[in-house]
Amino acid sequence: MNICDHCGFANPPGTSTCGQCGKPLKGVASRVTRPLDPDSLQNVLTPVQEGAATYVDDCRLILHLGHTGQLEFQLADGEEITFGRGQSQAIPNLVNLGDEIGWEAGMSRLHATIQRTGNMLFVTDLGSTNGTYVNHRQIPRDIPNLLHDGDILRLGLLDMRVRYLK
Repeated sequence: MNICDHCGFANPPGTSTCGQCGKPLKGVASRVTRPLDPDSLQNVLTPVQEGAATYVDDCRLILHLGHTGQLEFQLADGEEITFGRGQSQAIPNLVNLGDEIGWEAGMSRLHATIQRTGNMLFVTDLGSTNGTYVNHRQIPRDIPNLLHDGDILRLGLLDMRVRYLK
């Protein structure tokens, strides 16, 4: 067990960040987000036409990950999900894409959030190393960006097609 110096939480062996408070564990080698070659972040997909921005109560948010599958969520008004490659019980609704997929794609431990506000979904970059993109355009840090059905959301190099399904 790795005991966190900050909060005292007992973490399983092999973890580099505390599952309770999210702080780095001392004496454990952690994988730092590696900066990617800027050329690899250029437009690699054909942009899709933007669709509807309305996300209603009975909708599901589907994020298609290409050949590796999909993620599915149903968000209530005000609910938020956080994407990254970290583990933390202090962050509700953390989608941990792991050190394999997330690290290879250049994702930060806490990369971006998607939040439902009314009948709309917004993505916000959390100051990630390699950026968050919507339809191949980098979005500014800490500024919510409206998501539409059919958008391409990119976290580092991980592309996901956004779908709203009833």
